[in-house]
Amino acid sequence: MKKKKKKQERDFSALGYIFLFAIMAGFMVFLMYFSTNQRSKDVTVPQKQEAKINLQKPATEKPTLGNNLQNFETYNYRIAYTFDIQGTINDVFFRIPIPTTENEKQYILNSNTSIKPTKIYYDGATTFAEFNFPELKTQKLTIEHNGTAQVRTYDLKTAKLINKNKNPEKDINRYLKDEQYIEVNDALVKSYAAKIKGDTKEEIIKNIYEFTQNHLTYKHLKGVSGAKKALKDRVGECSEYSAIMVALCRAKGIPARIVIGNIAREENSKHNWVEVYFDEYGWVTFDPTNMPIVVNIYKNGKLVKQEKKLDSNKSISRYIVSGKNLFSPYIFRYKSDSPNTGRAGIKETVEIKKVKK
Repeated sequence: MKKKKKKQERDFSALGYIFLFAIMAGFMVFLMYFSTNQRSKDVTVPQKQEAKINLQKPATEKPTLGNNLQNFETYNYRIAYTFDIQGTINDVFFRIPIPTTENEKQYILNSNTSIKPTKIYYDGATTFAEFNFPELKTQKLTIEHNGTAQVRTYDLKTAKLINKNKNPEKDINRYLKDEQYIEVNDALVKSYAAKIKGDTKEEIIKNIYEFTQNHLTYKHLKGVSGAKKALKDRVGECSEYSAIMVALCRAKGIPARIVIGNIAREENSKHNWVEVYFDEYGWVTFDPTNMPIVVNIYKNGKLVKQEKKLDSNKSISRYIVSGKNLFSPYIFRYKSDSPNTGRAGIKETVEIKKVKK
């Protein structure tokens, strides 16, 4: 009888352990589910935290003001990137160039983003804001960058009136090299460069500028052609005009780079142009693009036709500079198992408004 009772006690004890183990296992599963679900919520709904950004690089100085100098104008700008995400995407990387203070050209009075960047860094020419998301699920997500800028065009006339370069370029040789879309060492680029003459640096640059304008006919293209193809096809838009001028300058031993940003006007503002380096003046703005604008012709309140005219104001426009030597104003990439399980599109919207005095 005692043996039977001991056996029953052992059986009940074993059942108790099994029951206790089951409770603990269930609790662990609950914790793992809650933790995973919480992480998913953290990454699928990015924190809408406004981040104020100090972009005073290099250290700012008071602008030079005086007679015959172009005046600064103030603009509010909003650059928005809207992501249309279907399904689940992973390892999301998004990087944008941000307008930065440049002495005598552009002063950023304030700047912020709607979602806090993972990091912000300055590569010596451009300030970047970088965003990383481990995972994003079906949603429309908008990242906005807003700011106020005071700008003027630092053309050669303005440079000569100021006549100072307090921040000489430390690595000027990087702006003489062959690179993607700026094929300095290509035979066709070299042959055109050899034909362009001039007794002074300014005269050579002037002749390159005029050659670029006369060689190309403005035409919208899909993608970027680069200097070599544009020289051959003789058509292009601002990226091709800029690539040709920069490639020819470099082939003549003159440091030059492409600039991206916006013409300070409300419509059709995205643009590429050129900066050429002078030891005595620093980086000077040139815009070689013969860019037409579309003029709507109305009669009795109805649109009857559209005419294309050259934008005669572009050479004296103000520019809001975003980045240097870039063809893509932003970089967006992600991973997914397949387009059917995860895909994303992106739309960029730019709004610029002049601040009235």
